[in-house]
Amino acid sequence: MQRLIKLRERLAEDTAARQQLTLERDAWRAMCTLLTHTRAGVQELLTRTEDERDYAVSQLEVMQERVMELAVMHDDAAAQAQATRQEMSALREQLRQWSGTVERALAELTQGARELAD
Repeated sequence: MQRLIKLRERLAEDTAARQQLTLERDAWRAMCTLLTHTRAGVQELLTRTEDERDYAVSQLEVMQERVMELAVMHDDAAAQAQATRQEMSALREQLRQWSGTVERALAELTQGARELAD
């Protein structure tokens, strides 16, 4: 009888140990599944972030090219404006000289007309 009690106790201990091992195995599987899903999610986020970064870098390169083009256009416009200012200044000076010449010629003509009239 005592042997039967010991066998039953041993069976109960083995059953409890087996249940504990089953619980630990299930917990381990759940943890591995969670880690796998988490890793897949992190990988997906990383891939999406890299794609967004690559897009942002390409957009930045386009904008840098545009800024360079605009800077060149600005420099060209500034040089053209300076050349136009210089040309206008030269034209003003030439007009002033011509006006002086015309005024002198008019004065000479007026003087000549007075002399002829006298």
